[in-house]
Amino acid sequence: MNIAVLFYLVPFFVLMVLSKGGDGIESFVASEFGVGTGPAHFIASLLLMQPTIALLLSRKALAKIWIPFDLTRL
Repeated sequence: MNIAVLFYLVPFFVLMVLSKGGDGIESFVASEFGVGTGPAHFIASLLLMQPTIALLLSRKALAKIWIPFDLTRL
């Protein structure tokens, strides 16, 4: 399995499990920033999807970093 998948998607699934499907993060955002449920849901979704978006956008950049360290064989 590609190490980029492990590096980005494992924290995503850990966050999902720890936050009970995103509800914990959504309530935290609502209480900390004093926003309603709509904006809190949007912000929580962005926080939870950040690893997946970063994986999709930066595969080439990560390859440039990892190839010199020879981490592609892991």
